Formats: sequence, C-alpha cells, structure tokens
Amino acid sequence: MEKRKKGFHNYTLKGTESAIEYIHKNIYSSIRIADLAEKYDISPSAFKRCFKEKMGVPVYTYIRKTKMNKAAEMLTSTNMSVTDVAQEVGFLNTSKFSSAFKDVMGEYPSLYRDKFSF
Repeated sequence: MEKRKKGFHNYTLKGTESAIEYIHKNIYSSIRIADLAEKYDISPSAFKRCFKEKMGVPVYTYIRKTKMNKAAEMLTSTNMSVTDVAQEVGFLNTSKFSSAFKDVMGEYPSLYRDKFSF
C-alpha cells in the first residue's frame, strides 16, 4: 500500500478527511472519537495521530472548538437561551457547556452574548 505523510496509508488519510466532513455536518450531535474511528474503519490511535497531523490539533479539541464556534454564532444571532444553545450543540449539562465555552471563547456564554451581540 502507498504511504504518505508520516507513514499514513491513503485509506487512513481519506477516512480522516471524511471524519472532518462528518464532524461539520453533525456538529449538533454528540460525537465520540471511537465512533468516528469505527465508522471510517481506522484504529482509534491511527485516527488520532493522522487527525492531529492534518489539522494541527487533537480530534477532541477540534470538535470542541467547532461546537463552541457554532454556539457563539447562535448566541449572537438568535434569542435562544444559553440552555437551548447548549443542547443544540450536544451538551445536556448547561454548566459543563458554560465551562467549555469559557475555555474556548474566553467568556461565559451570557457575557459573550452581551459583548458581541448587535
């Protein structure tokens, strides 16, 4: 089999690219790394290594940032409650969502909305 980039097989690279598309199309769902690896028939460790090589960040970090960017968009462009936004991006616990949002965006959701809404 042909290998590219740090020894990754083509099927691993293609599976990783497909997983990135899947993440964006399913950002409102709960997404687990093990499920992505299984869906694209890649070992979890190879998937994580290939993803980080391709995207520059670990899978979990990428999913989290993508979800928080979508949440930020909803907070500033809708009147949805923080709880509803949290649920929309796959968080059942608003407190955990608020902490994750602050870690990624630098502000708690309600403060972010106040600061960046028009």
